[in-house]
Amino acid sequence: MQIKITQDVLDQLQFDAVPTGLDARGKLVTEPNHRGVDYLVRDSEMKGFGVRVSKNAISFFVQRKMGGSTSVKRALGIYRKELHTVTEARKRAGIWLGLMRSGVDPLLEITEQKERTDAAKARQKRTFGLVFEAYMDERKSQVAPKTYKDWVQVQRWMADTELWCTPFDKVTPEIVGRSLAYWYAPNPEFDRDDPVKAQLSPYLRDISSGNKIYRTLCAAYNHAALSDVNGLLDKRATPFSIYRRRNPLPQARARTTVLPTTKTSGEKWLKTLGTLHADPALTVNVAADYLLCVLLWGGRRTETQKLTWDCVDFEEKSVTFRGTLTKNKIEHVFPLTPFIAELLRQRREKNLLPRGSVVATAREPEHWVFPSRQRGKHIVDVRSLLDRCNAASGLRVGLHDLRRTFGTELARDTAGDVAMVKVAMNHAQARDDVTLRHYIQEKVELLRPLYEARERRLMRLAGLIEEPEVAEPAPAGPAASIGAEQIQNILKDPALREQLLRALLTPQS
Repeated sequence: MQIKITQDVLDQLQFDAVPTGLDARGKLVTEPNHRGVDYLVRDSEMKGFGVRVSKNAISFFVQRKMGGSTSVKRALGIYRKELHTVTEARKRAGIWLGLMRSGVDPLLEITEQKERTDAAKARQKRTFGLVFEAYMDERKSQVAPKTYKDWVQVQRWMADTELWCTPFDKVTPEIVGRSLAYWYAPNPEFDRDDPVKAQLSPYLRDISSGNKIYRTLCAAYNHAALSDVNGLLDKRATPFSIYRRRNPLPQARARTTVLPTTKTSGEKWLKTLGTLHADPALTVNVAADYLLCVLLWGGRRTETQKLTWDCVDFEEKSVTFRGTLTKNKIEHVFPLTPFIAELLRQRREKNLLPRGSVVATAREPEHWVFPSRQRGKHIVDVRSLLDRCNAASGLRVGLHDLRRTFGTELARDTAGDVAMVKVAMNHAQARDDVTLRHYIQEKVELLRPLYEARERRLMRLAGLIEEPEVAEPAPAGPAASIGAEQIQNILKDPALREQLLRALLTPQS
């Protein structure tokens, strides 16, 4: 049936009365819908426009060919629900028929537009803060606990910044700069031309923290952006890279603090630590023993905190930092010196004493060399003891400063022998072959005279030993397998010594 579809005609359409034409007054002439099925009424003025009359609704449609011989029909909308007037329906029909004439399916266009709208809304909700949280969750199992702890701290510091609530794809170098401004705020007291004020930091806050925050945020951004573009990201064009080119990261002043063991203040510091070593309180003497070992071994915080008894070999007179704990992932074996050996024997006995509030576990064996107050956990925080040593001496020495002291004094004791210091501080490169195992004992014995001489000097200053400095006897037991004479030859012969150091420091090809 083809008639001009008007509002009046539309209102007369009934499912059970099929129109056959119009009378002189413009009213529909109908006949019963004996078949009881939907029927179509096509518009006589706009080709391709019409209505479908169903039992429960009347809907508008358009129909025409699209670049082929097959006619395509698309529903425009339901009358009184999506389209309320014929005029509105005709307007939409004109647009849709125009699209179809151009070969564009309006239904697909609407679907794609909806997808684009939904994607835009999703991008709007995908803030940098959410991206960073997802980055943390994804990488948690791949990084060290300390690294993840740093990320949590960065998340807390940045939570109230503009960057955190900005949609990820809307991040700009300007937003990065404004969000980091707090960490790079200039120090108004700093004056480069004033001899006194020039010693102050040019910035109000610790530059190392600001730089760490920047690098962490940049890594999270690049990680997410690489996923978005299937690995085709130009890292030079990211907001963080552009910000850094415009604002080069300031270089933090390298910390150079060491314990001045040759000065009165350093001796006071050591004597205070020696006194704390003899304190009957377990929480005090275990922390003091820990600090003594850090001082004499030059170990990093985690390496020494997590030392277990299976890493202490009293027979071979050696201690091992496992590769799972060292910074360069290389196992580090070094001498167990006489004073520390006795200290650790006593430490093992003290660790057997009952402690902790849980009676059931108070007497359980402890596998940590330096246990915490709580059974089953290692020592973590020794700041209170450091504060007591610093207060007694007037110094400001931190835990890592003790490692720096170790390296500095070792360099002095070896007349600036960089290779020897690298071996002692485990700065050697990775080796994956059996050659390393061959040199392990040689390495330990090469370092032993240096470790023992330094131990005697510092422990006398701390008031913990009194005997005069004498030469130690040749190694006994399994440690003598390489021969004391051989070790002495290595120490005296520059060529042999250089050969051994090169073997320890240079990876095999």
